[in-house]
Amino acid sequence: MRKTYSNNSSTPNNHANITINISQSEGMLEEGRVVTVRDLLKGLYEKACQQKLWGLVRHTAGMLGKRVEDLAKAVTDLLVRQKQVTVGMPPNNEYTITAPLPEADLRQLIHDAYGDDESTAMLTQELMVYLAMFIRTEPQLFHEMLRLRVGLIIQVMAKELSRTLNCDGEAASEHLLNLSPFEMKNLLYHILSGKEFAVSSGKLKLYTNIFYKEGLVTS
Repeated sequence: MRKTYSNNSSTPNNHANITINISQSEGMLEEGRVVTVRDLLKGLYEKACQQKLWGLVRHTAGMLGKRVEDLAKAVTDLLVRQKQVTVGMPPNNEYTITAPLPEADLRQLIHDAYGDDESTAMLTQELMVYLAMFIRTEPQLFHEMLRLRVGLIIQVMAKELSRTLNCDGEAASEHLLNLSPFEMKNLLYHILSGKEFAVSSGKLKLYTNIFYKEGLVTS
């Protein structure tokens, strides 16, 4: 069911609902009365960046077909260290990357894995870059890991948020997508280092071990 929105709203989130609704029904290249839908999305993306609305930043970036900087280099850095990387959610849409690919091909592969879920597709790119940062600076975090399953890492992040915030899976996924890049990178680091996290007063706290028991990696 398609929702309707008031065109006199001035908040970025309401503009997002209106713009995304138009783009899904008319396509990115359709021209409206004054500007193209793509122009509207660009403006929305820029406003979301300025206001640090990270969930909206990720979603509009995905709709605009943006790629995270150095994505291809990040994947190559993981592969040359003998790590396979999978994207998408098992069991039906998990794709394994075993060789370096151009950025455009990586973007297409991730799009194929997640379909219309542009937010998770952008988050996947982001996490792959963070994984590459960590494997360069702290390779011990990846000891005996042969495969990094980005889709399952995302699932565990959302699952832990659901538990610690006492909310359902949909709300937890929304909270995850709205984490700042700094918070997202921190959360990934502590998952890699074998620690869980809790949320208290808007900040992440850490404890115990979840990484191996959730099957995020195979060795």
